Amino acid sequence: MVLFSVYMPKNTLQMFDDSYINPVVAYICLRSVDSDGGFLPPSLLTNPHVKTQFCIRLFILEFIRQQYQAYVRSLAAPPAAEIKIKRTRRGGIVLDDEDEVAGVRASGKMPTEMILAQGLEDDGEPWMKYASTIITRWATEGQISPFAVTREWIRALSNVARNAPAPAMVVWDDAGQQVRLQGQIINISEYKIKLQGTLQDALTFMHQKVLRGLPLPPSALGIPNNDSYNQTTRGYGLFTYSQEDLDNPDHPASCFLEALCVQGVLCRSTDDGDILWDQAEVARWSSDISYMLSQLYILLHMLSPPGRGTEEILWQYANSADSRRHLFQSRTLKSLVMIGNYDKGTTTTGLHKCIVRVIHTKVAELLAIYLRVIRPMELLLALTFQEGRLDREAEIAHLYQTRLFVSFGKAWTPQRLSDVIHDWYTTHLGLPIGMRLHRHFAQALQRRLYSKPGMDPGTQLLSETANQALGHGREAGEMNYAREDGDILTMSQQELFERVGRDWMVFLGFEAPEAL
Repeated sequence: MVLFSVYMPKNTLQMFDDSYINPVVAYICLRSVDSDGGFLPPSLLTNPHVKTQFCIRLFILEFIRQQYQAYVRSLAAPPAAEIKIKRTRRGGIVLDDEDEVAGVRASGKMPTEMILAQGLEDDGEPWMKYASTIITRWATEGQISPFAVTREWIRALSNVARNAPAPAMVVWDDAGQQVRLQGQIINISEYKIKLQGTLQDALTFMHQKVLRGLPLPPSALGIPNNDSYNQTTRGYGLFTYSQEDLDNPDHPASCFLEALCVQGVLCRSTDDGDILWDQAEVARWSSDISYMLSQLYILLHMLSPPGRGTEEILWQYANSADSRRHLFQSRTLKSLVMIGNYDKGTTTTGLHKCIVRVIHTKVAELLAIYLRVIRPMELLLALTFQEGRLDREAEIAHLYQTRLFVSFGKAWTPQRLSDVIHDWYTTHLGLPIGMRLHRHFAQALQRRLYSKPGMDPGTQLLSETANQALGHGREAGEMNYAREDGDILTMSQQELFERVGRDWMVFLGFEAPEAL
């Protein structure tokens, strides 16, 4: 009953003279005081005050829910003549003892008219009228209530915060060699060198740790040279496989598994054809694979205009019942591309913003090895060591055969993607930068990708496309490319995106993918 007396108090007339007599109003005032004196900036206060407003609304909804349950019970209960109640001159119900009210409600014997009067000073009305009156009285403006005062604070602070100049998020130095990002200094030359080193380290790690120094058959190497852009056939993709492929001696994953058995460290074959696994080695190898996937993500994310984490965790390399695939062959370059179909407004509009992100050729080759050779092995191990949880077999198989970012039988989360980026910046540049700040940094790079003064029409078009690639601007807001049939993008649109992706890599000091 403490919250009842705070959020729905009886002393509202006293609040008319002094609103700070209510604990809620006193709290939001004290919450606004800076520990060093004065008041906190309005931009820092709106959030806690909105949370206070939400708490009041939540309590009132819970109060109405409890009242409704008591109301339903009272309709089914026999008359409660033994309950002594007081009536107002107009016949209303009055119970001054809150414990008595709680006890009567818990007994399920509260008369209907008592339920419809509690919390109000008027007589009870039918249920919908009662609920509407409760909401109007305690959860709207224009009343004397803690909620109304909180709303006044929020409105005033929001107006001040909106009119205040925004602090500069990203600032270039005069020489164009450094970017200051919320107090963090990024040296552009060092950033490019570290990215190139990450690619070389990923190539080495793949062959030494993940492939364990074993040679691969020619069928495991290279990028697919044709793509029908099929988006509807379930299970179709550039690197699709089934669990039976490991029984096919010509499949790259089957060849690799045989080589592992011959090596005899991770596993070995028995005389009757079974495979015995060293669980300690499997655990270490699985960790190496997960790390390799994180490095692939870094290279996918940073060597192109970056997507949002909520988009990237949904990336699929094969069609499924839930979504089309996102990994395709480039139309203009000897490489692969990611074409996302996620947008924050998709659930309401049914439309998607299709943004093409070019994959560097060497990264595409690493990705091809990973999906052809390693991913089938991951699925085999996940099903072998799932500790008898047969109910998850179908779920695990679906994840590994469709989603790109999966490890240890679970799909990655946006937070994990941000943690991977944060770890990269911390390790290579000593900066605490995650996904959100990296997007701001990428936008700063995008604005330098094409020089602004005196751009010719062709460069201007590429500059606008680069802005769309980051999902910014009015054009991106109107960029709904949903199709029922045919290509997901027109040829000219995809070519522009691929040209921007190519120029982005060159800008970062990488060799551009060859043209088809």
